[in-house]
Amino acid sequence: MCYTDSMNQENTKKTKHIALYIGSLSKGGAERVFVNLAEYFAKRGYRVSFVTIFRSPNEYDLCGKQAPKTGDESLIPGTDIRYVPMNGAAENAFINTLDGSGSNKEIAGNEDIWKGSVTRYYSDINDNAALEISTSGGSRVSDFIKRCNKLRRIWKTLKPDLILSCNGKNNLMALASANGLSIPVAAYVIAMPELEYPGRAMGMGVKLLFPKAKGVILQTERSRSFFPESVQKKAKILHNMVRDEYLNGDVPDYDSRQKLILAVGRVDDNKRHDLMIRAFARISKDFPDYSLLICGDGPDRQKMLDLAAKLNVGDKVSMPGVVTDIRSQLCKASLFLHTSDTEGMPNALLEAMCTGLACIATDCPCGGPAMLIDNHKNGILIPVGDEDSLVREMTDVLKDTEYAKSLGDNALKIRDEYSATNVFKEWERYVEALME
Repeated sequence: MCYTDSMNQENTKKTKHIALYIGSLSKGGAERVFVNLAEYFAKRGYRVSFVTIFRSPNEYDLCGKQAPKTGDESLIPGTDIRYVPMNGAAENAFINTLDGSGSNKEIAGNEDIWKGSVTRYYSDINDNAALEISTSGGSRVSDFIKRCNKLRRIWKTLKPDLILSCNGKNNLMALASANGLSIPVAAYVIAMPELEYPGRAMGMGVKLLFPKAKGVILQTERSRSFFPESVQKKAKILHNMVRDEYLNGDVPDYDSRQKLILAVGRVDDNKRHDLMIRAFARISKDFPDYSLLICGDGPDRQKMLDLAAKLNVGDKVSMPGVVTDIRSQLCKASLFLHTSDTEGMPNALLEAMCTGLACIATDCPCGGPAMLIDNHKNGILIPVGDEDSLVREMTDVLKDTEYAKSLGDNALKIRDEYSATNVFKEWERYVEALME
C-alpha cells in the first residue's frame, strides 16, 4: 500500500525531495526496507524518486503495484532518463509539469504538486534503461564510469534534497556520482561490511568515498569497526521497520500451530539451508509428523532438494520458491530457523518473532540476531555452522510445547521496540537532520 493521503509534512515552504538508489526491487531484505521507506515518506508528504538500475523479473510491489515491463516506461524529454509514475500523485505531477510542451525544468522543482509522489527511474546504461538483465558488454571499470555518469545526469535533472543509497557498490556509485553536486548522500550498509566491500578495490573505494557521505547508516554496532574512524563517528544505527500486519496482527495460540518448521530467505550458500536440512534429517525419526518448509528462491534450490532426497527426507522438505503471504506461514509454523553464516539485521527473523514464533538463529556476524535474541528467553542462538547445537536445540523446542510457547510469548515483546511508528519516526528525524 502506498500512503498518499493525510499529507502532514511540517515544512510548508517546499516539498522535500528524497531519492532512493538501489539495484532493483527484487525480493530481498534491503529492497523491502527501501519500499517501506518510500511508502512512508510519501505518506508524510515528501517527494520520493526511486532510482533502480534495472527491473527484476520478480519484484516487490511499490505503492501497491508492479512497475510495467520493459519498454513501457516514459522518457523525460531531452534526456536518456526513463521513468514510471508509481502513484496518482506522480502521474498528476508529470501531466502538469510536462503538459505536452517538452519542457522538463520543473521536474527538479519542489512545488506542492510533487507532494506525496513516488516515481521510479532507471539508471541502466543500456539504451533500454529497464532491461531485466544488464548486459552492457563493457569492462567493469568502464561500466562503473558509465553508470556514474548516467547517475550524475539523473541527480542533475532531479536535484533531490538527499540521496539515500543501499548495498555494496551502489553506495560507492552514489557517492562518486554525486560528488561536487552539493547533494548530501547517506550510505546504508545493510549486511556485513566485509562482504559488501571485499578485496582491495572495494576497500579503497570505502576509504576514498565514504568520508564524503553526509551520513552512514548501519544495522549493528559490530559493523562500525570496519570503517575509518571519521566514518565511525558519523555512523548511525537505525532499526528496520516491520509492516503493520506483523506488528498488529493476531497471533494464534501455540497449541493450534501445525507441526511445521519454517525458514524464509534466499537459497544460497550464505543462508546455509544445508545445515537445517541435515539437522532436520537427524531429528526426523524422533518427530515423524513434522515437515520443513523453506520459502524463497536462489541458486542453491535444486541442490538443497537433492540433499533432502539423499538424506531420505525429500517427502518432508518443501521448497515452493517465492511465497507471497509469508505471515500466514509464520502463523502456521511451530518453529522458525535462521542459519546464516553472516547477516545484518534479518527481516525474516524479526517478522517471525513478531508473530510469536519460537526461533533458533545463528549468532552470526555482524550481530543482527544477537541484537534481537536474549538467548533461551525470547529465542535461541547457536554458533555459526554448528549442526550438533542446532539438532539439540530443535529437539528441546519440539519436545516441550511449554518451552516453545514461552519463547514465542517473549519474542512478541519485540513488537514495541520495532513498531513502525517508532522506527519510521527515527528514520525521519535522521533524514531531516541530513537535509538541514
